[in-house]
Amino acid sequence: MQQVLALIAAVLLLIPLFMVSAVVFAVVLVIGLFGFAWFWWQTRAVRRELRAHMEAQQAVWEKNASPDDSTSGIIIEGEVIRDSDRSAERSTGGGETHSLPPRQD
Repeated sequence: MQQVLALIAAVLLLIPLFMVSAVVFAVVLVIGLFGFAWFWWQTRAVRRELRAHMEAQQAVWEKNASPDDSTSGIIIEGEVIRDSDRSAERSTGGGETHSLPPRQD
């Protein structure tokens, strides 16, 4: 009988503790959401300026890029092989045209 009363008392104590923890969780969640919304609102001008800057840089890059640009080439595993490298290799008899060590496959 004593164990049954102890179990009932434990359950009666746990119910309000769970309710209080749920309320605390809800309050922290609401405060966090308001804090995030406030931060998002305060940084809107910075985001707008950054977006405009990125679009301007993209437009400049697209204007200056051309198909015969020296940055064009084939990229294989992070290595850039340009047509000028291939032509230099052919003209020098296939020797290395750069100072990198030969690949070890």
